[in-house]
Amino acid sequence: MEHARKINISYGLVALILMMCISETPPAGSESLEDAWKTALSADYRLQAVKSQTQSAREQVAVAKAQRLPELNAKGGYLVLDNDPMAAVDLPIPGLNLDGLPVAEENSYAYQVTARLPLFTSGRIRHGIEAADAGFKAARADEFRTAQDLKLEVAEAYILVLRTRRALEVAADNVNSLSSHASNIQNFFDQGMVARNDLLASQVALADARQTELKAQNFNALAQSAYNRLLGRPLDEPVVIDDVEVPPDDPENLEKCIENALANRKELEILDQKARALQNQAAMARAAAYPQMALEGGYSYWENEYLVHEGVWSAMIGVEWAIFDKGISRHRSGSLISQSSAQLNLRNDIASKIRLSVRQIWLDIHETQKRIFVTEKAMSQAEENLNVSTDRYRKGLGTNTEVLDAETLRTKSFLNYNNAMYDHILAMLRMRHAIGVL
Repeated sequence: MEHARKINISYGLVALILMMCISETPPAGSESLEDAWKTALSADYRLQAVKSQTQSAREQVAVAKAQRLPELNAKGGYLVLDNDPMAAVDLPIPGLNLDGLPVAEENSYAYQVTARLPLFTSGRIRHGIEAADAGFKAARADEFRTAQDLKLEVAEAYILVLRTRRALEVAADNVNSLSSHASNIQNFFDQGMVARNDLLASQVALADARQTELKAQNFNALAQSAYNRLLGRPLDEPVVIDDVEVPPDDPENLEKCIENALANRKELEILDQKARALQNQAAMARAAAYPQMALEGGYSYWENEYLVHEGVWSAMIGVEWAIFDKGISRHRSGSLISQSSAQLNLRNDIASKIRLSVRQIWLDIHETQKRIFVTEKAMSQAEENLNVSTDRYRKGLGTNTEVLDAETLRTKSFLNYNNAMYDHILAMLRMRHAIGVL
């Protein structure tokens, strides 16, 4: 029995490594992180909403550009009166008594077609186009930012599924190892070779390991549900995904990462474009108080037998100038300029936060690299410690508590390695997100 127990513990590390290797071999129909991103980008409601906002902003650009084109209007109607319109007259002609002179018919129809072309608007139309274009670019940048945030959220959910899956494997291996140990202790106790206290301690440790396994199963199920939600799937759909390899070290230094982040992050572009839009809106408000010139023309027809010409063509160059508007244009422009300044101040604050975030992630990358090295070495040390403790217990030189503690350390070493590995992968993905290239 003792020999069997020793063999079981000696090959515990080998069994767990084989289990991990098997889990890293993607089964048929498994999903990669790239596949998950594609599915999420096509199914996410938030991204679809932002795309609609981008389309709306594109239409606003078309509206602004259309202000430069000729405007053509037509209107018409039929007029019914109770009497013929007449003009009052008082002609000093003897023998002539008139109630009035008719000027229109009692019933008549009329129509009018007019065209208007802006000639000069003091820059109002031009600034309107630039403001709409800035709004469109801000919306497009927000769409890209939303997609980047969604990809990072999916990556975090993907890694969480892998992390909880590995934790479940480690918990299951811990249960198997403690089950074998408890079985051996039971046999030793039945033969009167160990104290009852050793049997009870091993059984309690096994019960605790089973409880940990149940928690690991629950955490894995929750992680899969969260992952399915992001991909627009039923929450209880089974998740079969590939493992993620540890990415190579990032050759870029910290300053280069910060430089790329400030150049690529869409949050900064959004605020820049919003500030630009507000500046052009302010220019539009100022331009409204200056001369506006337009060419107008058209054709008017009024059915009236008393008119010499019922149809009339017309053309006019008109100028409109709000010489005094009580300061409304000036104050409206000032308000918009202040809003633009607020956007630029927010941009500076976001840039500062981006610098801090990139630095933090850069430090996390280097920390997790070191943790992987330390924990990978600790796994073999923990396995050796378990073998030594088991051998000492078998020879009567150690205690059962030492064996149980060694098993706990072995399990913890595997968990620490898995966490270090997935923390490093996440840190690398977060760095890609931080510099805007995820």
